[in-house]
Amino acid sequence: MKNLIRSIPAVTLSLLILFFSGCSKKNDTGFNDLSAPVPEGTSVDPDISNRSLGNSGQEINNRTFKSVSLDNPNLSERMFIRKGTIELETENFSGAENKISDIVKEYNGYVTASSSKLNAAGKKQGSISARVPASNFDSFLKSLAAAGDIISQNISGDDVTSEYIDLTARLNTQRELEKRLLDLLNTKTAGLSDVVDVEEKLSAVREKIESTEGRMNFLKNQSAYSTLNISLYEPSMLQTASGSGFLYELENS
Repeated sequence: MKNLIRSIPAVTLSLLILFFSGCSKKNDTGFNDLSAPVPEGTSVDPDISNRSLGNSGQEINNRTFKSVSLDNPNLSERMFIRKGTIELETENFSGAENKISDIVKEYNGYVTASSSKLNAAGKKQGSISARVPASNFDSFLKSLAAAGDIISQNISGDDVTSEYIDLTARLNTQRELEKRLLDLLNTKTAGLSDVVDVEEKLSAVREKIESTEGRMNFLKNQSAYSTLNISLYEPSMLQTASGSGFLYELENS
């Protein structure tokens, strides 16, 4: 009997050790492993869930911010109309004229007009108007140095992007109005006077549509190809009727 009484504390102590070790294992598996499936009806502390998802949520936010960030506008997509004038001096007008024609063809351009004449000193002078693709315009200008000495050069550009966008919006509005007028015209219950009135309005709308489309096509064409007017001449001293020369006449003046 005494031996039984003595063994009770030892058994109790063993049971307590087993009980606490089991609780600690339960806590480890129940709270540390948040990825384990949660039985239906079991609530999860939102603070614990938010802390566990903090790093992955930050990564998602970063990726989202990068995807919606706007880049700088691409200037190559804007509509610029570039044109200019250049003055060339050459010892051989005919040779320089042929050289310019070859350079224009090299850059996929074309000559729109050309003229030449003899001046009072018997030297040739003239002009050439050429159009080249806007993307080749800068390279074309540099290549003209092979045709003669560049005396002067003046290049300008107009940004017509806003005008083109405004014309596009205006065209869409006019087409919508045209569609509504056509629907009214096709209505069988409309009277004769109403039909005449709708046809007049429809004619005015279509006239505006054609005008808007014409302006848009003009802007597209002018921005797609740049225009350059080339003045070409052979160097010479201007001779007067008296044959005394330019300096003599300047001194008398």
